[in-house]
Amino acid sequence: MDTRQFIVGEGDRGNRIDRWLGQKMPDFSRGQIKHLIDQGKVLINHRRVLIAGWELESQDAVEVRIPDQGVPEAREEIRPPRAGAASPERSNLPMKSREIAAAPSGPRNDKRSIPRNDNKRGQQDDRRVSSGRRFLDVVFEDKDLIVVNKPYGVLSEPKGDSPHDHLLGMIRGYLKRKFKESRGSYVKLLHRLDKDTSGVLVAAKSKVGEQLESQFRGHRVERHYVAIVEGRLEQEEGKIDLPLEKGDFEGGRKVKVAGKGEGAPAITRFRVKERYENATLLDVSVETGRTHQVRVHFAQMGHPLVGDKIYGAVKIPFPRHALHASMLGFSHPRTKKFERYEAKLPKDMEGLIDKLRGG
Repeated sequence: MDTRQFIVGEGDRGNRIDRWLGQKMPDFSRGQIKHLIDQGKVLINHRRVLIAGWELESQDAVEVRIPDQGVPEAREEIRPPRAGAASPERSNLPMKSREIAAAPSGPRNDKRSIPRNDNKRGQQDDRRVSSGRRFLDVVFEDKDLIVVNKPYGVLSEPKGDSPHDHLLGMIRGYLKRKFKESRGSYVKLLHRLDKDTSGVLVAAKSKVGEQLESQFRGHRVERHYVAIVEGRLEQEEGKIDLPLEKGDFEGGRKVKVAGKGEGAPAITRFRVKERYENATLLDVSVETGRTHQVRVHFAQMGHPLVGDKIYGAVKIPFPRHALHASMLGFSHPRTKKFERYEAKLPKDMEGLIDKLRGG
């Protein structure tokens, strides 16, 4: 197999991957390049790209794997345009969503796998709300499971008749586009994150994958979060063991600390990573996965999450509660091998940390 590798220059930022490769590989036709992309032979930052209109970023590492048997032309089915359908010029615009599939070799957590994008366009991309076009960050995928990095501002699953985007729909849309011949794909969320909590989340794609649900019920899944709380926590590490109960409570709260002998057990551990003048950065792990557990536990300590408008009095301006599910570890239900999957910290929390460091 012939492998060609390229680094994207600043002047090529925003170019479509198919057109850019056409310039870099003049010995291949446009149809052959499309075939390579369709077959998963083009990788950006160690991850397959399945969209010809993928927009490049500066310093993207592009790898093209060319089979020894050569590359045929892509076969395109030509159909007459439907009434009201987009014109060819319209459909040929660059795809704005940055949708990827995991590399064949398994999960990779290269810091450049999702390029940093500090300009205004990049900041808007994080909060894009356009049904079916929102970016889906696939951390790992096989025939049983799909692990994704959930963006904040997105429901885990549909709620009532809400028209908003939800992660379950995003995953189904991604699989429908990936497996075009399939009438539908089986997907089941195995746990959930709050709408404004970002981070790693796993869903089942098969009945074997669904068996992972028992590990969540038995609290055998390793879960870590990055949290930023109000005030300075003086102790280096600690354990919060307070039972919780669900209900409709004052101020829109859905969970509160239960009385003695009541509620469901809930245990949260934490370790200080950085201290600032009026906030603390924490690595948080949970032994139980109760609704709003991290938010309620730290609020009870007098150190609510930065930006938490329900369980805290917001002192440091931030548009959401500063909580990111950074790591998920479990035994794969098919291979029985214990794996850990990580989700990169989103730009808004990176920006908050930079601001807090500066005082």
